[in-house]
Amino acid sequence: MKTSRAVLFALLTAPFALPLSASAYDRIYAFGDSLSDDGNLYSLTGNLYPPVPYFEGRLSNGITAVEYLADMLGAGLSNFAVAGARTGTPVGGGSDNFIDDDDSLFPPNFFNGTGVIAQVNGYLGASGGTASASDLYFIWAGPNDYFLLSEATPGSVDPQDYVTNAIGNLYTSVTTLYAAGAKNFLIPNLPNLGLVPELADDDPFISLVATQISLGHNAALADLLASLDAALPDASFFTADTFALTTAANADPQAFGFTNATDACVESVSCVDGNGAGYLFWDGVHITTAAHQQVAAAFASALAPVPEAQTWAMLLAGLGLISVAGGLRASRVPAHTGALREAT
Repeated sequence: MKTSRAVLFALLTAPFALPLSASAYDRIYAFGDSLSDDGNLYSLTGNLYPPVPYFEGRLSNGITAVEYLADMLGAGLSNFAVAGARTGTPVGGGSDNFIDDDDSLFPPNFFNGTGVIAQVNGYLGASGGTASASDLYFIWAGPNDYFLLSEATPGSVDPQDYVTNAIGNLYTSVTTLYAAGAKNFLIPNLPNLGLVPELADDDPFISLVATQISLGHNAALADLLASLDAALPDASFFTADTFALTTAANADPQAFGFTNATDACVESVSCVDGNGAGYLFWDGVHITTAAHQQVAAAFASALAPVPEAQTWAMLLAGLGLISVAGGLRASRVPAHTGALREAT
């Protein structure tokens, strides 16, 4: 398997390696959390957070995956993602931003109204209630819906309630955009949350639970995408398996160009001075910009046009690292859902 992963790393990092059509989408509209935020939280906090050594308001040491994707596609980017955002109102009510529940230094519910549903509504409010049928709508969110579960007393909550709520919120966001005219959606699944240093270093049991929650969310998301694809035949739905990618990078970091896939770079002065070189994680939760670039390549491969897309899908699925679902004329979401589940 090491050889195939090395080949994949070369493919994912080679400039212009993917057969993309620069004219496929003129613009990407992005909604999500810190994995996509390009400075919105920074602006909301008066340029106070995140501080140095984070890069220009991003929770990483450089630009994020959706920014790399926009560059790869030659597309403009309208980014509404806010760090800490949940998919929407959480189970039991409360703020739609995790930061408000995480010993925030800001006033109570300061960030409420920045979740994904609110981001979508804000975008449509500014656009006059219309979305573009020709542009790409990117939604990547979910981790912040689950992080507080690590602090819950065992048996006191049902994780399935949280999965159901998060998937329901994503359904609301997608169908709201579709009703406004959006037709093209890229909705990646969750990375393996059990591998983030903040959880993996804390307790093996918590790490295992986080991995299982990621799997549960991703299975439900695959079902949602299959249902949406069947119900909305004039729309295209794409996904990328970030769970499989992060799991593979953790298992064999050198094949992906990393020397450390378990520790947070910000905990090491020498690593920060080296701008995260060789590290998968920038801090205890967030990946480095080098990792973001590889994730972006996975996103791009999911969008590659026919027939090249089919070739890439077969190659990547065969490696067991990336699953592509939906949006392709020759093979719609249901045909790929099983492959996604196998990869996870």
